[in-house]
Amino acid sequence: MSRINYKSDFKIVESSVQYDDKTPFRYQYYVNPGSVILEVSFDGQVYKNCSRLSEGSIMIPFNNNLSGLPIGSLQVDREYYLTDNDYRDSICNLRSTEYTGIELVRGKTDTSDVNLNIPPNYQKGDPGEPMSWDKMTSDQKNAFKQEVILAIQADMVTSEFISDSSYEL
Repeated sequence: MSRINYKSDFKIVESSVQYDDKTPFRYQYYVNPGSVILEVSFDGQVYKNCSRLSEGSIMIPFNNNLSGLPIGSLQVDREYYLTDNDYRDSICNLRSTEYTGIELVRGKTDTSDVNLNIPPNYQKGDPGEPMSWDKMTSDQKNAFKQEVILAIQADMVTSEFISDSSYEL
């Protein structure tokens, strides 16, 4: 987890083993769902608010944050537009929502450069050995725990008090 002051400039370098330099994409960064801080994209020709580095990574600068970004965990919605003739429009929209591991804080900034390795959404090949808790790194365990917490919170059932003996779900 990297802590960055909410008024600091910083950049994220995202690396992925899955996509080439021709795959169109759109990333939306936010702290509060529905309130996008920065949108970056590539339409197959032009990069918007980002650039591709020589080794293939995408560099995303967050600058001019003088008014301040929201305090909290920075998240990203990633959408890729993959060419696939099996779909009616020949495009497979592949989406993921993830925490970046960046916490925007009022306090001290740990770093102004953050490297993110984007895990592939799918891979072809041999399945390999099954994953077990004992084989996971502490980062993998923490990411898995966070994913479970978010899934539980998203699917939580709520009830409404009707009387001393009745609740409505």
